[in-house]
Parts: sequence; structure tokens; C-alpha cells
Amino acid sequence: MEKVVLNRESVRSILDMYKSTDNSNYLVANEIVNNCDTEKSKPWLVLLYAESNKDNSYWEENIPNVIDVVKGLDVYSEYKPTINNVLTTLISLNAETDVVDLFLQLHVETLKKSMANWGYPVDKLNYSITLKDDKE
Repeated sequence: MEKVVLNRESVRSILDMYKSTDNSNYLVANEIVNNCDTEKSKPWLVLLYAESNKDNSYWEENIPNVIDVVKGLDVYSEYKPTINNVLTTLISLNAETDVVDLFLQLHVETLKKSMANWGYPVDKLNYSITLKDDKE
């Protein structure tokens, strides 16, 4: 069976599955990640590692190939990796624009949620982050 190469859509789906309270979603997400092509999916695995809110013991027990990928990279940490460490790692891996773009979009979404929790009228914000295509 050919290994899956992760992409924007699959990573978004996996992150949604990890946010679910349904244990079967975790199992499906873990199965996808366990059976992906780790070399071709390396930047996407870095993003999953950083954004999933799972600690290292979860990865070691359930998806050891992710820990194998991130160990030795700037993103590897006992705690949630910093934005700087994730970006540094993605840049060092020559990650495609789509990976960095999704990472930045996830952080804009988090910022918007935080501002809403603080009572800021986020419906009055107009924001976007787009990266230029590599070919431009």
C-alpha cells in the first residue's frame, strides 16, 4: 500500500479530529498519521506536532514516527513549541508556502478567538494573511 503524503486539507481534518471529544476521531487521525510518508510529509508533521496540543508522551505512545521526525529539530520541546521555533523549523525544512500559510492562518484564528474572549468586537476586524506564490 502506498503511503499517503499529507497536505493542507488532510492536516486541517486531522487537527479537527484531534479537537473532537469522540475517541474514534483520534484513532482515525492517528491511523492517517501513522501511515503517511514521513519524509515527504515532514513539514506537515511539524505543523501537526506544533498545533495539535498533544504532549510528547501522546506522540510517543500513539504515533512514534512523529517524535522520530521532530526530535533534533528546533520545534521539539517538552512544552508547546513557540511560534518562532515552528517557523524556524519550517524554514530550515524548506517547507512549501502552503505549510507556512496554514500555520499563519491558524494563528490568526487563535488571535481572533482570544480577542473575542477579551470582549473585543472582532466582527469589526478585517484581517488576512497571504503569502506570495513562490513563482511570483
